[in-house]
Amino acid sequence: MNKKIKLVPTAVSIGLVMAITACDDKSPTADTEKNVTSADGIGVNIGGNAAVGTGAAYNTSDIDTKAELSNSAVATDNVKVAADNNNQILNIGIGASVVANTSANRNISGDIEFNLADNTIDNDVTARVEGSTIFANENVVVDANGHEKLTNFIGGLGINFSGTQQFAQVAAGAGVGLNTITSDVAAEVIGSDVIALGNGSAYEVKEYNENTAADKEGEIDAGTIKNLNGLIVNAKGDHDLWNLVLNTGIIVSGSGSTIRPNLNVAVAKNNIAGSTNAIVEDTNVNAFYNSAYTGTDTPKDVYVNAYDDTDITNNDICIAGSPDLGETKVGITAGAAGSTNDVTRNVSAAVTSKAKTSVNAENLKVKALSHSDIYTADAGVAVDITPSGTAQLTNS
Repeated sequence: MNKKIKLVPTAVSIGLVMAITACDDKSPTADTEKNVTSADGIGVNIGGNAAVGTGAAYNTSDIDTKAELSNSAVATDNVKVAADNNNQILNIGIGASVVANTSANRNISGDIEFNLADNTIDNDVTARVEGSTIFANENVVVDANGHEKLTNFIGGLGINFSGTQQFAQVAAGAGVGLNTITSDVAAEVIGSDVIALGNGSAYEVKEYNENTAADKEGEIDAGTIKNLNGLIVNAKGDHDLWNLVLNTGIIVSGSGSTIRPNLNVAVAKNNIAGSTNAIVEDTNVNAFYNSAYTGTDTPKDVYVNAYDDTDITNNDICIAGSPDLGETKVGITAGAAGSTNDVTRNVSAAVTSKAKTSVNAENLKVKALSHSDIYTADAGVAVDITPSGTAQLTNS
């Protein structure tokens, strides 16, 4: 009686901050499951004459997830080498400062509010067959999947209230969001001899394509399930970034001031980099199969596919308000918001060799597809309400 053997090195890690999860053919399974939620840097300060409120958060996820079959000779029905990483960072940061001045003889009152969030995901996901000889009656699957989701919210509030006459009322605030995802996803077969005849059950892969509908030009379809038999080398990277920076500064002057500056800003920098690669390199595929021995005329599929999807949703909102019930001489109110979004992913699928190698199959497909959506809304609003006869400058 022949006994079927399945060799399945698999690595899975989900959301582990500053940790390394590695898997090779000697330790084929690793499971880690954590979501990173940060509410660090919540600062609130209330003062009678001056107040400073700050919030700061620094979150870094650095995970290496690796499944590898190397320097091995394998004869079996199915070989599967799979690495899967699913990581999420949720950050909430708040900074606030409040000045409430109701006493006389206050020459200067001021509040400063600053809030910073710096979030980084730098994960490597690798599924690799290297330096091995494999004979599989059914399928050889090398599958790498990486998914990162970064959600960042930072909010700042500065309030300066005075019921008495002052020389100067000052409010200044800034909210800054720095978000970076630099992850590499790779499915590789390197320097090996592989026979994958494709008999038996099919292996399912979801393949994505550009939508051809006229009203959906440039979009990606929902994906089609493909049933494949043979050698499947598949790499997928999925990256979601949602960012909101909200900063508000308010000066309320009950009796007026000589000078009343109110300056606020909300900015964000979002960067998506790294690579997604599906590679067959220096490898003979079905080059030495024997149809008389296997009973198969031609091995079926050789499928090499790389797909990468990036979605950025960014909102930066700044509100500066200066209602004045007195006689302020000079009022300056400014609110500004802005962002930069950079996507520099490298996506490739290839069958390549330094020397001549053979690939034998009924169907050979090598495909690379990348897609990115960026939605951004930046708004700076400044409102200065000053009685007639005074000088004012409003900018947004």
